[in-house]
Amino acid sequence: MQDIKQSKSSVMLAGIVSILMGLLFFGNPGGATVALTRLIGWIAIISGALAVASAFHNQNPIGSSADLYIGIVALVFGLFLAMQPAFFVAWIFVLIGIFVAIEGFHMLMVSNMSRAAGMSGAVAQMILSVIVIIGGIIIIGSPFTMVSIAGAIAGIFLVINGVSEIARGIKM
Repeated sequence: MQDIKQSKSSVMLAGIVSILMGLLFFGNPGGATVALTRLIGWIAIISGALAVASAFHNQNPIGSSADLYIGIVALVFGLFLAMQPAFFVAWIFVLIGIFVAIEGFHMLMVSNMSRAAGMSGAVAQMILSVIVIIGGIIIIGSPFTMVSIAGAIAGIFLVINGVSEIARGIKM
């Protein structure tokens, strides 16, 4: 019976935390994303420092080399994330925008080949391709707007998840 009470309280607590995080992301998606990125950077710094320390205490030369290299990479990456989180967040969306634009050009090439082959629907494919290219350019040009949109959507789903976790906890 004690295990069920602990499980119920942990489910309810997870629901409350999810709602709070959802409200934070919905209310300030850019700030919450930057703060989360900075937190991940600090976690990488700590794990990198532990790996480097482990490398100096490890008796196995292969294991110590791997720990040292992995630790250094984690430290550098963590420092980058912790010191410049907004830059990293923006670049993620810039890269997504580049991918979307490239995919739009690929779709345009395929639709041109379809049109040359006399296939039906080629004009609609060309229009859709141009829309995808424009979408990619918009994402590249305004990455923080995309962060806000994605953060707000994440916030909504975190609140929904929290409500469902609390409901599940009540039914336990």
